[in-house]
Amino acid sequence: MSDAIVVTLDPPATKVKPGQEALVGVTVHNNSEDVETYELALEGPAQALGWAELQPKERTIAAFPLQDAQAKIVLRPPDGLPGATYIVGVRATSRANASEQTIATLEISVDVPAAPPRCRPHQRSSRRRASCRSPVRPPSRRRGATSGATA
Repeated sequence: MSDAIVVTLDPPATKVKPGQEALVGVTVHNNSEDVETYELALEGPAQALGWAELQPKERTIAAFPLQDAQAKIVLRPPDGLPGATYIVGVRATSRANASEQTIATLEISVDVPAAPPRCRPHQRSSRRRASCRSPVRPPSRRRGATSGATA
């Protein structure tokens, strides 16, 4: 890893739902005294790399000495993807000197919406009908309780 290149991600961890999109900012800081061009690459599980995309598509950015260059990662997990946490690396490598490189890690939590409540058949009827009941019950009213202001 190199001290001449610093890669930061904003945010360094994110949540995204299948079928939705999330953006992550990538900042590459050039700590050298030379103008540098950097090759960017994503590394990680093949499943995540199928829906994580670096932009610009050319995957190269340039930075003046002691300045920043910007890129972004677009996350688009497909519908039906099971919930999981993925760790993806963003590697920046100097075109002038391939040994000058660094990597930042991104934690991606794919959140799957909660399953709807399970339906169960009515027990009182001879015909079995499905019924979905909300687990939240309205507050009970006690006798003698009043609402509103008191005098």
